[in-house]
Parts: sequence; structure tokens; C-alpha cells
Amino acid sequence: MIGTTEDFLDFRREQQKSAAIAQEALRLGAELYTLRSNYTAQTAPKSRRLVRRANHKLGQNLAHLDEESIVGRRIFGTAPDGRRREFFNIAPNVWLWHEEEDVKINQTTRYHVDIKGVKKVRLGRENNYLRGQELENFGRATARYFELAKRYYEAK
Repeated sequence: MIGTTEDFLDFRREQQKSAAIAQEALRLGAELYTLRSNYTAQTAPKSRRLVRRANHKLGQNLAHLDEESIVGRRIFGTAPDGRRREFFNIAPNVWLWHEEEDVKINQTTRYHVDIKGVKKVRLGRENNYLRGQELENFGRATARYFELAKRYYEAK
């Protein structure tokens, strides 16, 4: 059976909302990447050889990502005892959510952002674009993360 005009309009509204949230997440991710790069460039020693500088820069970027992930832990409140949660941005178009209950149980979810929307990617599960409340939660989480990470870099 073919859907009604209202069904089609609902679908189009959902697509437009998904594209808008994805566009904002891409913008925030790109701005975070620039903030991170600028901070690393300002703090990198000028006198090291190129190879040593590249290794040092990689180490600094990983350290900054680790510190940023601390910011991401605060977004969703305190994790119950025995659990660890992290939410962070690793590239302009890639956001990660990692939750660990104990050594044996952990789940990492990647969110790949493109012009169509935000795709949820998990090992052993079907990849789907976010919709509804989950999409709105992602939009709020990325905006909050960006605010906190920006304050982190501005305070340094």
C-alpha cells in the first residue's frame, strides 16, 4: 500500500531535521578540529626534527582527546559504579560514544556524519541513520560537548 501525503510529508520533515543536525555536527566537529590543531601548533616545540615533531604532535593530540573525553563524560551525568562512559569527537565527521560496564562488557558506537544525516555504526549490528529522539539527543550532546571543549581550549 502506498502511504498518504501526510506520511510522505512526515518523512520529508524527518529527513530535513536529520540533515540540519548532521550539518551542525559537521560544523562543530570541524571547529573542534581547528581548535585542537591551533592549540597543538602553539604548544609544539619549534626546534625538534620533523619526525620527532610529528610523533610529539600525535602524542599531544591523543592527550588532548583524552582530556576532551573527560568533558564528554559530564554530558550524560555520573555513570553508575563500575561503569565508564565517554563521548568525544575524533574527526570533523566522526563522534564516538564508549560505554564500559566491566572488563568483559563494553560497547563503542561511532557516529559518522554526512550530508544525509548521522549514521550509527556498531560492531555486529546493522548501521542505521538516527531518527526521532535519538537524533535530537545526538544534536544536543554534540552542541554541549562543543561548548565544554571550547571552554577547555580557551582556558589553556
